[in-house]
Amino acid sequence: VPTVLISIMLLALYMVFIVMRPLKLFENKMAELNSQSLFHDEPITSPYKEFNQLIHVYSDLRKRLAESFNKARRFSSDVSHELRTPLSILRGNAERMISELPVGSAAQVQARLMSDEIERLILITEKLLLLSRADANSLQLEMHQFNVSQATQELVEDALSFHPNLHIKHNIQEGVMWLCDAQLIHQLIQNLYTNAVKYNTNNGWVLVRLACTDGQLELTIENPTDEATQDLAERGFERFYRGDASRTRGVDGFGLGLSICQEIAHVHNGTLTLDVTPEKTVRLTLTAPVQVTTPAHHP
Repeated sequence: VPTVLISIMLLALYMVFIVMRPLKLFENKMAELNSQSLFHDEPITSPYKEFNQLIHVYSDLRKRLAESFNKARRFSSDVSHELRTPLSILRGNAERMISELPVGSAAQVQARLMSDEIERLILITEKLLLLSRADANSLQLEMHQFNVSQATQELVEDALSFHPNLHIKHNIQEGVMWLCDAQLIHQLIQNLYTNAVKYNTNNGWVLVRLACTDGQLELTIENPTDEATQDLAERGFERFYRGDASRTRGVDGFGLGLSICQEIAHVHNGTLTLDVTPEKTVRLTLTAPVQVTTPAHHP
């Protein structure tokens, strides 16, 4: 009897394994779905015809999701394109109005405020256009050797001049070269530093570290903060997310900077992470594959 019971139990476990195998396949396929894999039409086969209807429903759902995602991409891109021309015309008219109005008059002040808001709209459309291109995998990269060490060092030197109230600490390795789109990477570094300044404390500090080990670049920008929302680490890269602290303090921004930085890192096969430390500091870390060259020494 024990032998029969054990045999029945083993047979039942085997049958459960066989029956659950197609379901495990579906589970893995659904776990892999993201904005990129939605467009990969990979056929799924099941050993049992009873699961064919489930396969059909899954494939149809993936196609409808891909179509909806494409429509959202096109909408964002089309809106950004269509807004650029009228906003440029508005900016030109506002600048002309400012120059024609009496200096210091109330009308000129209002015209300047209007011009500032137009500039904000132009910046938003440019950022949305960049994000829509990143979503569609259509960012055109101009790859060149870029001296990351030099660019970071220049940023630190400018920070010492323009933000004397901040203590700028840095540890920058020399000779870090990166085959990348220099303009996009420069924008990424500038965005990270700008955020560190905006969301800093009074008479605070900014720590900039750059190192490259075994062909892996690591750039870290860290700063203290008075208030870091509990969901900052989870939602910091969401588009238009700024947190309660930035709204109450009146910090200028659109909530798109970190999203753009993340996309730039992604197209360069890198990763960007955000951590809120127990010491109430915010640390942003960029890691990416690069190469290191020894800087030339001139007499």
